[in-house]
Amino acid sequence: MSRLDPADLPEPTLSAWLDWRRYHREKGHSPRHEQACGETIAQAQRFLDERHPGEQLLTATRERLSDYLLWAGGPPRRPSTGAARHRVLRAWYRWLVSEEIIASSPMERVQAPDPHYAVPAVLADDALRALIAACAVPRGARASVRMLRLRDEALIRVLCEPGSPRASELAGMADADADLDSDTLFIRRGKGGDPRAVPMSPATARALSRYRRARDLAGHGGTGSLWARLKGPLTRFGVGQAVAAIARRAGTGHVHPHQLRHTAYSDFDEASGGNTGAAMALFGWKSDAMTRHYGRAAAAGRAVRAARAMNRGARL
Repeated sequence: MSRLDPADLPEPTLSAWLDWRRYHREKGHSPRHEQACGETIAQAQRFLDERHPGEQLLTATRERLSDYLLWAGGPPRRPSTGAARHRVLRAWYRWLVSEEIIASSPMERVQAPDPHYAVPAVLADDALRALIAACAVPRGARASVRMLRLRDEALIRVLCEPGSPRASELAGMADADADLDSDTLFIRRGKGGDPRAVPMSPATARALSRYRRARDLAGHGGTGSLWARLKGPLTRFGVGQAVAAIARRAGTGHVHPHQLRHTAYSDFDEASGGNTGAAMALFGWKSDAMTRHYGRAAAAGRAVRAARAMNRGARL
């Protein structure tokens, strides 16, 4: 499916969505939460448009919604995606009932998909080096091409740092959020509305500084946004597209921003010896459940090394 935009919803579903969006803002929900809800509503309507032309999400039946959720959580998507879509639709229809727009929710008897999901594979250092190498500026490149390649290198390096931003957090960064005196990136409002800081290594800060100079020389600065593309600021979707394009050039197979974030956490977990409190602060998690999910790869590696160090066979 192409890019999802709630503005494409048909009436009267669009009118209901705008009121629900207003409700989210009145409640003080984060822009990321609002965006996720809008994407789900738009995707579900797109699904109906393609499979059942003429039907609207506003009056969809339980069977139609169940079909959509099975699709949303099926291969190649993760089961957790279906669970997240279920939560949004359940809240959407409950709100519609509370506003007396519909009489009852068709989601009340739709079972939530199993939220268990597979953690993305950790990328080896060789793959990360290949991604960075794929960002090299071609000899004699135009200023705009140089800007994009240097931006790509800075993106990859930032996503590999401890505290790696989510794609939405990265896209939302302003120029003022990059402090190159202290080599720190500031996420003013992360998931859940909390701010946090991402410390940059010298190599990452240098890459970011080179990119910003190239961006300004190419005439793509001045928007207030840190990350640029040739037509305006980089979006959350654009972050994913940029990483995927870098991976294609590098020949590493498909890579997405969340996989780099997981790799960054796995590396930090290994280096810190499983310091859960520090990881939660750096990566913006309120629950240590996420450290258990993401820490499996590092924990497995530590377990194997500890087992080898025992040299059990030599004692027998």
